[in-house]
Parts: sequence; C-alpha cells; structure tokens
Amino acid sequence: MTSKILDACAGPQVGTETLQEYIDSSIDPDPALYPMIGERPGMASDIAVFPPVTSLV
Repeated sequence: MTSKILDACAGPQVGTETLQEYIDSSIDPDPALYPMIGERPGMASDIAVFPPVTSLV
C-alpha cells in the first residue's frame, strides 16, 4: 500500500497525494465551519482504509 488517495467526491483526487496533501486540498480547516463543541476538521487518523472494489454484481 502506498498511502495514496482515490476520491471522486473531493476533487477529484487521483492517487497522487499523501494523506496530508489530500486533507490539505479537500478539507476546509476554518473553525467557523465547526461551531459545535467537539467538532473539528477531518484528520489523517480519521481515514479508514478498505479493500478495493474488484467487481460489481
């Protein structure tokens, strides 16, 4: 695993960025967007890795 991100919803991100580069380019860190106590922008530790899709039924 090379820790590259593929995401069609936030960009697109096409597998050329590290986790931190992905977060920096796709998540707005403005505190005003997270007004509730305990809310925060996403972090690398929030990302879950799943096996790739290999077929569609």
